Amino acid sequence: MKPVILGDSIEGESRDVALVHAGIARQCAMRGQPEKPPCVLISGGETTITLLADNDSWTFFVRLGDLLMTGPTLTNVNDFRAVLIEKALARAATP
Repeated sequence: MKPVILGDSIEGESRDVALVHAGIARQCAMRGQPEKPPCVLISGGETTITLLADNDSWTFFVRLGDLLMTGPTLTNVNDFRAVLIEKALARAATP
């Protein structure tokens, strides 16, 4: 699987960063750019979540059933993102 390194210094509002990551993932899946599936987008950096009260992402992800428990790593793993694109998607027909 080919990694697509987006950088380790990405900053900004999390929802905006997510939109950009989703756009790149869609471009990979539908057009094979910048890489054909299967591939993985990798990025890091400090993003900000203003939606969550008290910056409590733990409760947010527990309620979704999507909390990833890594155990003690002695490192800051909160700044890592990996978006897996497993297969190509067909492009919608244009009128």
